[in-house]
Amino acid sequence: MSEKNELSGICETWLRAALTALQSLPFLPGYEDIDVTFRPDGGYSTQTTSTKIYSSFLIRNYRNWLFGLPEFEDVLKIVVRAPALASALFPRTEELPSYDLDQQKNILETYFGRFLIEYVKTKQDLAFAESNFKSILTKLEEYLYSTEPITTTTLIHLRNVRSEVKEASLAKNVFLRQTTYEEKKEAVKSALARQEHGDIPETVLGIQHLIAPQEDLPVSKQQEVYDIANAVAFALRLMKPEHVELGKFHWHITDQPFRGEGGMSWSLIRNIRSFDNSSYILTAEDIDVLTKLWPRAKKAYKKAELLIAISRFEGSYLRHILQDMLIDYWIGLEALFLPPEMVREMKEAVALAVSNYLGKTSDERDRIYKEVMSSHEIRGKVVHGKPVEEKRLIEFTTKTGELLRHSLWKRIEE
Repeated sequence: MSEKNELSGICETWLRAALTALQSLPFLPGYEDIDVTFRPDGGYSTQTTSTKIYSSFLIRNYRNWLFGLPEFEDVLKIVVRAPALASALFPRTEELPSYDLDQQKNILETYFGRFLIEYVKTKQDLAFAESNFKSILTKLEEYLYSTEPITTTTLIHLRNVRSEVKEASLAKNVFLRQTTYEEKKEAVKSALARQEHGDIPETVLGIQHLIAPQEDLPVSKQQEVYDIANAVAFALRLMKPEHVELGKFHWHITDQPFRGEGGMSWSLIRNIRSFDNSSYILTAEDIDVLTKLWPRAKKAYKKAELLIAISRFEGSYLRHILQDMLIDYWIGLEALFLPPEMVREMKEAVALAVSNYLGKTSDERDRIYKEVMSSHEIRGKVVHGKPVEEKRLIEFTTKTGELLRHSLWKRIEE
């Protein structure tokens, strides 16, 4: 009997036994599935549709029982006596040149557990079906024997961003797209499980890598994911004033169930914020600009002379108080335009530098000069605790942010 036939035989033997055993249970762990209707205003309503089997709970709740079945012991004996099959299921490495029986048993439980979870999740009943079995067996064979790399994807939720473009490539293996109905539905289900309204993703950034079927994403590639995501968010912030923030990272998404479930984490810099109705609308024209700008934004992080301005600009997105935002903007402008020897003449020096740098006409330079002078006056009052009219504080904090945004963008393009 060939090695793959042996693999098919042991998988079918145990799967049939496990399904038969589970059929004897008075009830199965389940959950109520829902349909979700999403409204234009970002809200949603739900309706229960059916009860589905919670496949992962079958292993979680009945693991000892299922792997205590006599068929599992018989399968384990077959594997141990088949050197070729054993070497595929229990590959030797320098760190682990051999496996004892308990280790072999645990590894086999992992494979069979994932096989059962995937089978029940896709079929949603406990009857044996050859087509479902063969489909999952093919995935296991690919996992054990294939030398071809597989694609793993990390999806990052771009909070508050709504793309008018269904999907767009930003670079090789980097893309931006609208979320699917199923992705938004899963976010709603997760929010309901936590008894909160939830943050439903509209747009995601995707970053792909090729890796061997059984390998994890190297640490260097994980860092690359963070670097690209932060650069895209930075570029988006340079393009428009509406808030944008990195949300959840969904790691290691593949179509290979035997790798286990992908992990999930939050952005390293997270601001728990409820956004107002001013969504960041990303148009086709914006995508063209973003495609060219984000690689330059990524390089800008490595320029020492820009780090203070960038960190203060991005730090302003974590602020909830206008006075703090204004101070961040001013430190950023000073870092960009003020030589150390001109600290005492700071106000006029920065005003002249910014107006000459950004202004295209005499009138525009004059307007920018006056805005910077007025902004610095308000900055001085804020720093020294003097009262500032709220309307004026809002106006010049916004204008100062725009000046820093446009200055950084232009500097990165140089």
